[in-house]
Amino acid sequence: MITKPPAERAGSEDQRFDSWKEIAAYLGRSEKTVRRWEEKEGLLVHRLVHEKRGSVYGYRSELDAWRTSRKEANRIEGLLLATPLSENHLPPPELPSPSPAARALIDPLPGIEEPGLETDKAPVDSVRAALVAADGSPKEA
Repeated sequence: MITKPPAERAGSEDQRFDSWKEIAAYLGRSEKTVRRWEEKEGLLVHRLVHEKRGSVYGYRSELDAWRTSRKEANRIEGLLLATPLSENHLPPPELPSPSPAARALIDPLPGIEEPGLETDKAPVDSVRAALVAADGSPKEA
């Protein structure tokens, strides 16, 4: 089948673009961008599978419909982002820092001191003492 170049097909009812290059030119973007739109944004293109490689084509009406739907989705998304949150949807207040005692309980590396942080070493020392045998060697667990 021999197809006319896009310029000659422009008068037809539903213009067909027969490559990524033609689709990209129509949408005013790079081939890489329209391929990404097909993969991630749902740009409608059709594929013809061949022995080694496939080819793509798209119809003007479908590309226009996709572009219109994206504009509408972006408009709605913009409105949602621009709408201020009501008092019932305020973000939670910032949590206070843990107290030194609580910090000592959650400190993953006992023995490493942070400047200005007072900790109670008694719980760590009592556990350490319980794990050491009378002769000074570590107890087996």
